[in-house]
Amino acid sequence: MESFDSLASLGHVLSALPGHASLPETLPQHLVKQQAALGIILAQYGPDDMSQLDAVAECMHYFCGTGPAPAIIQAYLASPDALTNTSSPYSLQNTVTQLAEPIERAYTSADHGRLYISEELAARRQRIYHTPEKALEEWGPEQDLDELAARAGLSAAIVAAIKDRKPAPADLPTVEDQLWALYYTFLHEARRIPWRDEAAQQKLVDLLAALQRRPDPPRPAFMTVPLSRHWIFGLQTKLWSHLAMFGPAARESWNDSPGCGAGWLPVEIAAWQNVNGFLARVTAQGLMDYTVYGAWALYGAVGTEKHTGAVEKVLSLKDHHRKPPSFEAVAASAYGTAEVWLRIVGRDMFRRGRDNEPKKNMKLDGREVIDVTVERWDRWRSRLDMVTAPPFSDRIVKIAEECATLMVRIEEELKDEQGPW
Repeated sequence: MESFDSLASLGHVLSALPGHASLPETLPQHLVKQQAALGIILAQYGPDDMSQLDAVAECMHYFCGTGPAPAIIQAYLASPDALTNTSSPYSLQNTVTQLAEPIERAYTSADHGRLYISEELAARRQRIYHTPEKALEEWGPEQDLDELAARAGLSAAIVAAIKDRKPAPADLPTVEDQLWALYYTFLHEARRIPWRDEAAQQKLVDLLAALQRRPDPPRPAFMTVPLSRHWIFGLQTKLWSHLAMFGPAARESWNDSPGCGAGWLPVEIAAWQNVNGFLARVTAQGLMDYTVYGAWALYGAVGTEKHTGAVEKVLSLKDHHRKPPSFEAVAASAYGTAEVWLRIVGRDMFRRGRDNEPKKNMKLDGREVIDVTVERWDRWRSRLDMVTAPPFSDRIVKIAEECATLMVRIEEELKDEQGPW
């Protein structure tokens, strides 16, 4: 007899049996508690209160910033003269200094010396899989831990803690932990700023740009082979000019999309569109290129090349970790997000499509790469023209019509533009 891990899994099986179509759906206990907590949050906060989003994010376990970064960035964003008064404690430059200096201290000291030990221990676990010659080439000669500890000024207790893989002390966080916290803070603050508020979102982009302009700190003066192979010192990664860890933080935050890590509350759909707006502006300013995220947004609304039927069939009510309450909620999220990208960075997306056209059949590990091409741009526009009421609401139809019109206007504006293609 088949075993079941929970009443929920048993309920789903029974619901599929003949005569049981009306069996009520059951939820795992942790989701029942989560739904109850969300009900309390909705009753406590008004729909326009950003504290509602913060409470929802905590309840839903969004990727959010920790440590000092949230308070520092929020003070900067709240300061009316942060960009004009250089003597203000919340000025752009002072904010950058407050955010960067603790991270730079950890960077130049190899996590306050701890990485010398942890990376040598990692190297020892790797050397045994190679010939002596290859091990020496890949990982260098074995280092004496006591000598490394003495050189880094580490006590025997700290070395023992590293051997036991205990986390870094709270007052000496690692470079990696601080970078995750910093960039998750940027992304969560972006959720809180309406994407149509260009000035407010631009202020956050300006802060990220100022960090990127900051001179990169020196690498540790004493560099072992294992330390040089650590991701943050290898691959020629630069701390600020490359915005190290911003990309991974953004990708992780994309798991907090509606139906995945986030639910379908209006505040969550709005937050999702806001953070998309932030990355679109980061792209438009040339700090990093997230045009492919715009392609994902268009695919989410009108489908991939595999979707050839009615456009509404793209918006499934089933293929989500968190069940949507209605077709309208899914459509509002998908089409609203597509609109964000087209309005903020649509011209750059079109240019990228022309650049990609000679290599439009790009593949990675045998799978087609999702990106913008002229052919896809044309297809997206034609699919937007298929959005009609019903089944779509008048609101969604209007968004689709405006997006299609904008795409035509972009094509006309840029048709004679010269480029590298």
